[in-house]
Amino acid sequence: MQSKLDDLCNSSKDAGLTVNVAKTKSMSINANISPNFIVAGEQVEEVGGGRTTPDYGTTKDVAMRIGKARGAFAGLRNIWHSNQITLQTKIRIFNSNVKSILLYACKTWCISADVTQKLQVFVNRCLRSIIRTWWPHNWISIRNSTVDVANGR
Repeated sequence: MQSKLDDLCNSSKDAGLTVNVAKTKSMSINANISPNFIVAGEQVEEVGGGRTTPDYGTTKDVAMRIGKARGAFAGLRNIWHSNQITLQTKIRIFNSNVKSILLYACKTWCISADVTQKLQVFVNRCLRSIIRTWWPHNWISIRNSTVDVANGR
């Protein structure tokens, strides 16, 4: 890598440019040994390297996005509990304000069944909260009321 950095410095000199050492940083990812790079006789600063996961950080990113979307959902609690706003409007607000936060930068994620399930669980939980139904209490009462109507009670 040092030779490639030297080639970059030489090519930039030929073009009349210089490499700013103060702005040049190096980061080692999944490396046990961090190399010391030198540009124009000065050592390049090493910034926080890291370890990548097999899913390239998707699990952590999804957890962070769910947390942010949960905060946005909680901030709109007055809207969800309002009787003056229709269900259709609430769903549109949910899609625009909560789902957009949840799915921001989702094109960079490595999608797996686990990630999809976590996202779907969050969305379902939010939608259940919006329509004010929780399992199994309301489902049992809905079934019982349906049975009662069918039996003529």
